[in-house]
Amino acid sequence: DAKTDDLLLATHQGLVRQVGGELHQIGPGIDLMGFAVAPDGTYYASGHPGTGVELPQPVGLITSTDSGRTWQVASRGGESDFHALTVGPKSVTGFDGALRTTTDRKTWTTRAIPAQPRALAAAPASGALLATTSAGLLLSTDDGNSWRTLTPPQTALLVAWADEQTIVIATTEGHLATSSDTGASWTLEPNAIGPVEALSAQHLGDGELEIIVVVDAKVLRTTDGGATTEVLAS
Repeated sequence: DAKTDDLLLATHQGLVRQVGGELHQIGPGIDLMGFAVAPDGTYYASGHPGTGVELPQPVGLITSTDSGRTWQVASRGGESDFHALTVGPKSVTGFDGALRTTTDRKTWTTRAIPAQPRALAAAPASGALLATTSAGLLLSTDDGNSWRTLTPPQTALLVAWADEQTIVIATTEGHLATSSDTGASWTLEPNAIGPVEALSAQHLGDGELEIIVVVDAKVLRTTDGGATTEVLAS
């Protein structure tokens, strides 16, 4: 969470926030299949309501403006379960069997993509989209209208933007790789970090690149590309 710098974990049981080293569930029990935080701090999610939660099945696109305590259906309630979801400065993009984008959170446009995305990531300022797929790591700079293939040193499983030029991927072989020129060149960390289940990245105030991953049910933090890690939660 860029506003509080708290670690957020979107889980099958709901949203979890780490405060002072302790993990606390925030809000209702929702199976959060997709989750993203917008540049303005709004939370976006998709998935399935837990027992007793008064949301449609599936929930469609839901939003929270109170840090996950309560959620409202924006659109596609009862229709969409976005397993891949990302939010840029102007649009929301999700995949529920089709790739869809919206600029007003209500009206959606279906986009073509060469292969089903495993993960989506929108750049924080431009909204450029990255998608990890069986056809490779794809980049779109026109809101999903067209795509071109990037060539990282190993197949990308998960992807995140740290800034407008810096891309971080977790590979199918358990490594991390980074690009500081929007995918033109790459640095592959030689030491495997393991099978990554979730990934985020950001530049800290001192310019250090912080990467957070979930590996083997542990939340790990690294500032050296995975050469060394510290456990944030387990």
